[in-house]
Amino acid sequence: MTNIDPNSKLYREIVNEFAEKLEKDPYQPGVIHPNLGVDDVAEAIEDVLWIKGFSEIEIKVTKINGASVNMEILRRK
Repeated sequence: MTNIDPNSKLYREIVNEFAEKLEKDPYQPGVIHPNLGVDDVAEAIEDVLWIKGFSEIEIKVTKINGASVNMEILRRK
């Protein structure tokens, strides 16, 4: 793991991004996230399970073109 100077701009950006993810919850059931890549879906799952602290998530992923998907959050607990 790389050590980041707590006084650096990068450190502040990382902390602010993490705080925003804790405050806002874009992964509530019923929300559809359009035009995502596979990495975006993986990040959403990681956010729900480890950052938000849920133990289970049910999603619906629909391919919309060769490189993008829509993701709908169906349920989480």
